[in-house]
Amino acid sequence: LAANFCGEALRAQLAQEAMLCAAASGSPGDVSEELGIEIPASVGAYHTLLPLDEHADAVSSALGVGTLVFKGVSSRDGLPYALYRLEPSHAVPSTQTLDAAKREVARWKALGGSTGLVPPRDAFVSRDVEGEAALFFAFDYIADAQTLEEAHGGAHPPSEDRLWSYLVQATATLSSVHAAGLTLGSGVLHPTKALVGPDGRLRLSWCGVRRAIGAEGTSGDAAMLQCADVGALGRMLLALALGATVDAVGSDLAQAVGTLERSGRLGAPLVRVLWSAASGEATSASALLPLLGPHALRELEARSVQADALRADLAAEVGSGRLARLLIKMDMVLDRYDDHLDPSYAVQAGDKHLLRCFRDFAFHQVRDGRPDVDWGHVVESLNKVDVGAAERMMLSSRENERSVLVASFADVRHAVQGCYADLERRAAGGAAHAGGDRGGGGGD
Repeated sequence: LAANFCGEALRAQLAQEAMLCAAASGSPGDVSEELGIEIPASVGAYHTLLPLDEHADAVSSALGVGTLVFKGVSSRDGLPYALYRLEPSHAVPSTQTLDAAKREVARWKALGGSTGLVPPRDAFVSRDVEGEAALFFAFDYIADAQTLEEAHGGAHPPSEDRLWSYLVQATATLSSVHAAGLTLGSGVLHPTKALVGPDGRLRLSWCGVRRAIGAEGTSGDAAMLQCADVGALGRMLLALALGATVDAVGSDLAQAVGTLERSGRLGAPLVRVLWSAASGEATSASALLPLLGPHALRELEARSVQADALRADLAAEVGSGRLARLLIKMDMVLDRYDDHLDPSYAVQAGDKHLLRCFRDFAFHQVRDGRPDVDWGHVVESLNKVDVGAAERMMLSSRENERSVLVASFADVRHAVQGCYADLERRAAGGAAHAGGDRGGGGGD
């Protein structure tokens, strides 16, 4: 039976993500206890707001900009987004700044499908929070993700295997970014801006924000900027391995690497690669790739195994979806209160009688005088109807238990299709039936 449904771990994870995506702060106008501000009904085109910050306008150590973060649902596509409000004193919401922000959104649009990036999707100015105009950036909302700092800060440094995984994933993302003629710039490759999900997927966020607000130069040698990205990646992972800050690692790189070597926590090959990246010895993502060796293949194998497992779960749920459609059609045509409005839909008439008998066969089995709750029998019976199996079964009627009907699962399938097609024709046939439906529904 379990093979007909997705795994329980995946189901629990998806349920958790759905709960987080649907979460809201309460009624519009409520005051957030953590932030001490009133939560508006909407911000720009986004509604159902939920604060994601614990402190108002906390200054980002990576970007030097005060931010306030909300989850909001877009009125355009109904999807949740992470909305970053930039403190107006740090990012003046002028027309020029908004134009620059929109240009950054357009620049990163080409990489919108990258699995390792969370690029900006929208930029706008709004007064809806605290009544003061501020610049907002909208990013995809990654439910149940943590920043690397949250996942590995303090006494929880990542294992060597996890560091290799992060290094391979980030290098692949950098390679795609650089191939598109873009660079991440300072602040993006930072433990507070890199997100990791429960599946270990690493995503880099905040692309283009510093450039949009003028906190980062818009010109420079491409090779030099790409080298700076690689160096930032190396320092970020070294900081994670040491449980230190990025600034502390960058201030004395040789000492940081020496401390890591003496600790014996990581193998020499990984330490050498991190040194090569952080020191600028590897000047591009392409230069890093040969150093990753079998670890890149191991990461590819792990993702392939994960993809196969997800495909198997998807196949099981596709089957469940087919059975759900079959059940919905059966329930729509059986035992309708308005059957008397159309003599051809009498309860005992032809196909509907067959469907009622099949429903008892599938769902109302009795064994030794007790109800039989065998899910396997139910799923197997519905699957055979769905595919139109030629196998025959013996069905009995509640009205006359001595009367036995022999029919195939294909016969039941044809009956479902025919009855539902007739129901659709009735639904489209005129106001008389529609009015009867509404009146009867109100009286139940």
